[in-house]
Amino acid sequence: MAGPIHDQSMNRLPKIATATLIIIAASIVWIYAVEPGHANPIPSVWRPSQHVQSFEHQGARIDYIEEGQGPALLLLHGGGTWGYSFHKNIGTLAKHFRVIVLDMPGHGFSEIPENYGYSLLDTRNVIEALRRHLGVDRLIIAGNSWGGGWALDYAEHFPEHTAALILIDAAGLADTVEADQSSWPYLTVPILGRAILHGVFRFTVADGYRSTLFHDGSKVRESTIDEVYNALSWTPNLLAQIKYQKNLKWEETDVRMSTLRCPVLIIWGQYDEYLDPSMASRMAFKIPDATLVFLPTSHLPQEEDPGSVNQRILDFLSQ
Repeated sequence: MAGPIHDQSMNRLPKIATATLIIIAASIVWIYAVEPGHANPIPSVWRPSQHVQSFEHQGARIDYIEEGQGPALLLLHGGGTWGYSFHKNIGTLAKHFRVIVLDMPGHGFSEIPENYGYSLLDTRNVIEALRRHLGVDRLIIAGNSWGGGWALDYAEHFPEHTAALILIDAAGLADTVEADQSSWPYLTVPILGRAILHGVFRFTVADGYRSTLFHDGSKVRESTIDEVYNALSWTPNLLAQIKYQKNLKWEETDVRMSTLRCPVLIIWGQYDEYLDPSMASRMAFKIPDATLVFLPTSHLPQEEDPGSVNQRILDFLSQ
């Protein structure tokens, strides 16, 4: 009996291999033929209650929220999220500053300008266009994750328009991509990057927030998951993450850190599972006279411990 059974098994192998190849090929075709996410954005519950404004940049509409009066304080979200990331900070900071929360192209509900290149040159041009639109000479800029890297790059190229810089678990070191423990670095891998975007569901966003983006996942509210997922799942926003990941060259910001002359505050979550806290110390070493503060959070201190972040910012800017 052993011989015939063995022969039958061997005969099946080519059929199994062929079927497997067909499944793989069909999956690849589906991944590229079908766009990830939703063709139209899912409306935000929080956004209508904010003072949303916009300006034109390269033929597209770029959104921002503005509240308060005083020196201009620009807040820049990280990759994959949007201005909602600062929803616990706006009210407190707006008592002292003219707070502007920008949705970068490919995030939130801003449009992606025609010929937008997703490079640091493009992001700093958006920030500079906003500054001119606001009619202010200098900006205080606070940014989290990619937003911190964008803020850093702007300050390095426009020192005359940068009053102070606040970097919150920020990108910007040359090895940022290599150090990043999230799935975002894999977005540049052919096929896998698209597959990751097809795997963005509400439950995966919830798991990411509760297991890694927050140190204490019990602090994450269902409304937060809705707001992040609803904006991220808009197809143009998902596809933009791949393009940013391919084009943001953090060695450009790293090499210029020592040229910064504005006051710099670095805030970092001591339990950050995406960008290791050791990166904060290296960044502080490179930036002249930087102030470094660690908080008992993960990658999103402004969301997980907004009270401490708000107070640290206010204390820093009052000096």
